[in-house]
Formats: sequence, structure tokens, C-alpha cells
Amino acid sequence: MFLNRLRNYYAHDLPLRYKFLIVNVLILLAMSVSASLIFYRAYRIVTEDTIVAESALVTQTGNAISERIRNLGSMMNTVSSLSFLTRTAYAEDPDTLIADDRTGTLAQDFLHTLDSLLDSDLVTALRIYINPAYSDFFERLNDKAGLSAASQPPAAGSEAALSTAAFIRPLSDVRSSYWHGIFMGLPAVQTLLCPDFYLTNLEKQACGELAYISRFGPGIVPGSPDPAAYIAIYFSRPELEAILRLNQHDTETGSVYYLVNGRGNLVASSNATLSGLYFLDYEKIAKRIASPEEFYRTTILGTELYMAYRDIENSDWRLVSVIPVKNVTSAEQALFRAMILIFIVLSAVFLLLEFYLTNSITSRVSRITRQMLHRDRNTPDRIRIGPEKDEVGQLVTAYNSAMDQLSELMAARKESAEKLKLSEVRALQAQINPHFLYNMLDMINWLSISGNTEAASEAIQSLSNFYKLTLSRKQITVPLKEELRHVELYVSLQNMRFDHGISLLVDVPDELQECEIPKLILQPIVENAILHGIWETESRKGSIVIMAWCDQGAHGEDIVIIVSDDGVGIRPEVLEGILGDADSKEQAALSSGTTGAASRSSSGSNIAIYNTHQRLRLIYGLGYGLKFSSTPGEGTEVEIRIPRREFRPDEDSSR
Repeated sequence: MFLNRLRNYYAHDLPLRYKFLIVNVLILLAMSVSASLIFYRAYRIVTEDTIVAESALVTQTGNAISERIRNLGSMMNTVSSLSFLTRTAYAEDPDTLIADDRTGTLAQDFLHTLDSLLDSDLVTALRIYINPAYSDFFERLNDKAGLSAASQPPAAGSEAALSTAAFIRPLSDVRSSYWHGIFMGLPAVQTLLCPDFYLTNLEKQACGELAYISRFGPGIVPGSPDPAAYIAIYFSRPELEAILRLNQHDTETGSVYYLVNGRGNLVASSNATLSGLYFLDYEKIAKRIASPEEFYRTTILGTELYMAYRDIENSDWRLVSVIPVKNVTSAEQALFRAMILIFIVLSAVFLLLEFYLTNSITSRVSRITRQMLHRDRNTPDRIRIGPEKDEVGQLVTAYNSAMDQLSELMAARKESAEKLKLSEVRALQAQINPHFLYNMLDMINWLSISGNTEAASEAIQSLSNFYKLTLSRKQITVPLKEELRHVELYVSLQNMRFDHGISLLVDVPDELQECEIPKLILQPIVENAILHGIWETESRKGSIVIMAWCDQGAHGEDIVIIVSDDGVGIRPEVLEGILGDADSKEQAALSSGTTGAASRSSSGSNIAIYNTHQRLRLIYGLGYGLKFSSTPGEGTEVEIRIPRREFRPDEDSSR
């Protein structure tokens, strides 16, 4: 009972203004839930897109650094393969090598090749640290080849003769370095990528902050793990850090890129402070981040982070990218908060405005309702709203006017439908000419008797297809291509009777083939051209041409179809009476009770032409239909104008 009373109250007793208010509040709640879901989904999408973009940046940065490591490796291979260096390191008799006249030339070529490698933006210096056992050899080589033996290398770009001292230095210069200790302690190590603290202060000041160092040649001192030489290619750490800063996430959001080597040493970073804060040891990186080049969420020192790493090819370096979670979409979060605030403000304004407008509407409706009830009691046959023309009064006036127009429209539509139905029946009756059928059957019988069964079979098939299209119960419109096919069948049947004296040419663009046209429009016109045009010539032979194109009409784009023949033509006085005043002739025929044939002409084809014209006007309006032009003795041209519409079959068109 309580639920029924509650339902009746809200459905019937609650004032209209409060119903509007409840509905709008419910709408706002639904919109709020939808907006919340949309905002949340948008936030997730933006976050995911940001992470995907950051993953691409990690890959791009790793590729850039890998490319530079590959270039260093290529330079190292170039130096290691130089003929002078290999001949010197593996010479069994240094005296014989110095005595060789080619040694001085090879030495000069060797030094020039090393000098050319310094033109790279990546390389800052190149040194070959030789075993002390080779000191006497190079002093003797300098004397023989005329090489400068200056204790310091010449300035970069100097035109002076190159010195061995420019590139070849004694191993004693770097015996105190960390990298030399690694090579001494680990004889299996062949190459090292060295961070700055692997190098001596002299190396960092004169050569560069980072180095790519490789063993070269055999060990020539018994009991010593030192080879014949160490080849060192120095390069700039600032240049490497510039690559990290170029590709990283916004530097002001607390993100950082850093490189760590296999020994857990920091090589370079885009921000020294942040790299120290979020630094992970080489082995811990893979444990903390499950898959390379994909960001994973983790926590370091109480800060939630997105972290990803990438192994640098041809090295023991790892590139690590760190982005604080709270800063990934900081700008998007601010935008979403602003959007939510705007939504709340607009919702409040909407409710106030809704309440005001609803009150204005309901108060007027209530007043009009009371007036209508009052007038209804006093004058039940008339209802007056009052002398003022308010919105409701205008609505009632418009409704009454619309109902009057609707009644007139329905009456006119009924009348038009009757006319259309009458015209359709007459047109179909005109097409199904019994004399044409009798003649065709007589021809088929003659072909069968004469033994020409193939021609008889072809005639039967053509006649069957012709009447299948003619008598089909589909909708009253068909595609233009189907109407053209119907005409072709008709001309083919007539040619079978009269020795193929009719030539039919169809020139209709492909884009118009699927356009809509009422059924049985072209065939009556072609029949008229054959019966009253071509067959009345002396030769009883002629041509019919059907063309179509688009034209801009008064109500939009139209299709113009021209059917022309080269028959005897039509005299002017006959031409004027072919169509005449269609409306007046139709009314006269209906009022007199006569049939279409009796009131117009005894010619079935003329009836078909008139009905075709009338059908087009009933379907599309008075601006459409047929238009005849003719020159006696030369031929006749019929223009058909209909609106351009794509054919769409009815759902029950196959019934």
C-alpha cells in the first residue's frame, strides 16, 4: 500500500516543477557518473600513452649511445689493423725492422692515420701506451725516420711533422690508473669502457673523461701480464650526457637518465643529484625491472617511480630511465581538475536556471489550465485561453492550423494516390498489348513449324524475360539498368519479327545505372518510336538512341534521358496534342466516364505515352515528365526528366 501511494504521488500528485527538478537531478547524477568514468579512462589513456612515449625515448637514447660505442669499436679495429703497429708488435728482430727502408714510411702513414681519426666529434684523444721493452726501438726509429721526438705532443691542427710522442706514450704514464690495475688483475679482459675515475688525473686533463681501452700484441716481458701495448681512445663525457638530456622526460619533473657499467659504477647521467638518489647497482636493475625497455612501477626511498632500462650493445653498460609517478601526467591532472571544477560550477548554474525556467513554464501552464477548466464549465462548446497570446496559446493555434493542413494533405494524398493507381493500371495495361503477344506467339509457332528450333527457343526465352520484367509485382521503381534491359528485350523481340531492322544504341554512364526510375517508362516511348516512326518509313529500318546525363534542376540534381529515333517524325499539329493539358484531359475523362482509349486516341502506344507522362507528374510533381521535339522526315526526340535518386528496394519488394 505504501509503495502504491508513493508511486501515485510521484506519478500523479507531485507538481510538475518538482518532477522536472527530479528528472534534471537524475540526469545530472547520470552525467556526473559518466563524466567520472570518462575522466578516469582518459587519465589512464594519457598515462599509458606517456609511458609508451617514454619507452620509445629509452629505445632512442639507447640506440644513440650504442651507435657511438660501435663507432669507437670501429676506430679500435682500424687502429689495431694498421700495418706498422702489427709489424712492430710481432717483430722477431727489431734491428731488421729498423733497417727496412719501408719502416719509416709506414710509421709516417701510421701517425697520419691516427691523426685523421681525431677529426671525429666523438673522439677527444688517442694514445698507444707501449711496453718499456719497446722504448729503445722507438728512439732508434725516430733517428732513422726523422720523426720528431718531442716530449709533448704537438698542438691539434699543427702543420709540423707528426711525432711518435703525439700518440705513442710509455706505459709508465698510466701504471697508477685504475684501468691498468684491472687489466693486470684480470688477464682474460681484452677491452674496457672506462668511466672517469678509472683514469689518471693526467689522462682526464689532457685526453678526456671517458675511454675505450684495448690490449694489443703479445706479452714480451717474461712473468708480466702486460701486452706489447694498450690502445686507448678517449671521448667526452659531456657529449654523452648531452645525449641523455636531449631525450629524457621533462628535466623539471624530477626524471633522470643514467648509465651504469657492469661493475656497478656510474658512467654518466643527465642529473648527478637525481642519479645518486635513485641509483641501482648493475645486478639489482634486472631484479627490480622485470623486462628491458618496459617501464615498471617501483618505490625507492619512499618515492613511487616508473623505471626502465636498456642494455647498451657492445658494452657492459646499462641505460636506466627514472620518472616519478606523480610527475608523469602532472599537466593532465591539472587539466582534469579544472574540467571537474568547471563541470561542478556549470551543473550548479544549470540547476538554478532549470528551476527558474521550470517555474516560469509550470506557472503559466497552471494558470492556463485553470482558465480552460473555468471556461469549460461555463461554455463547454468553446475554450478560450484569454486575450493575451502567450506561448501556450500560440501552441494551440499552431496545433489547430497543423491539424487543418494535415486533413487537407491527407485528402490531397488520397486523391493523388487514386490518380497514381489509375495511371499505373492504365500504363501496365498499355504495355501488355495482346496484339504484340499474339504476333510473337504466331512468330514462334512459325519458327517451330519451319524447324528453326534454336531461334524459337531464343524467342521464347526473350519473351519470357520480357513479360517477367513487365508483370513483376515488385515496387513501382526499378534501377535504370533494369529498365534499359527491358527495352533491349523488347527491341530484340521486334527484330525477330521484322528481320533485325531496328538498331538500338544505349549510352548511359555507369554512375547512373543504379539510379531510380519508375517501371515501364522507356518501353512505351521506344514502342512509339518503332510503330509510328521507323516502321512508317519506306525501308522500315532505323536506329533508336538512348542517352542519359545529370543536370541541375529547379529542385536539385536531375537525370535527363533522351530517346531519339530517325523515323518519319511527327507533324507539328500532331505533336501539340500528344500530351496536351494532362490535368484537364484526365478530369474530362473521369467526369465523362469514358475510358482512356476512347477519350484520347485509339492507339495503344499513345495511351502508354500519356500514362507515362501522367505517372511521372504524379510521382515527382508538375516540373517533371516527358517533352517531345520532332522534325518531320528526320526523326523524333523525347526528353525524360526525373530527380536523381539512388535505388533502394522496399523490404517487401520480393513479394
